[in-house]
Formats: sequence, C-alpha cells, structure tokens
Amino acid sequence: MSIQNESKDISNSNNDYLKSYIYPNPTNGQFNIFLKNNDINRIIIWDSQGKVILERNVVNSNNVNIDLSDRPKGLYLINIYSNTDVDKLKIIVE
Repeated sequence: MSIQNESKDISNSNNDYLKSYIYPNPTNGQFNIFLKNNDINRIIIWDSQGKVILERNVVNSNNVNIDLSDRPKGLYLINIYSNTDVDKLKIIVE
C-alpha cells in the first residue's frame, strides 16, 4: 500500500482550485473579497455568536471591499454567494 502526499501552494492566485479569498487576513477591519471566475451576488457576515452583522447584495463584481473596523476584534464567518456556488470563509479582525 502506498500513500501519496500532495500539497498545493495556495499563495499562487493563478491556481484554478482557489474559488475565493480574503485579503488581508488577519485585518484591522478593512479587507477585500475576491471571487475568481464568477460574479459575487451576495455576501453575509456573522460574528462569533452567530449574529448577522452585514448582508450585502452585489451586482456585476468579483471584488468587494468590506469595512468592519467599527466592530469588535475577533473571528467572523463569511458566506460568499456566486451564480453557481457558496464559499464559506473566516476572517480575523485584530
């Protein structure tokens, strides 16, 4: 029996397996969401207690700027809805 270990370099944004990413992460509160090869339709952000803190509809964009600098430091969960999929990401506000 043979086990192969494959690793992928996620720092290279030219890879097709990356659907979306957030930068910078961690952040001071201001960050960008980039969705590769699709349009973002909607973004929902929850705080660590499960409360929706931001819900935004987006038209014809694959890059969205978000500002959470008025929110407490901590972990936030983000759902990014596209025409075909949903990406679930996390961001840390420091």
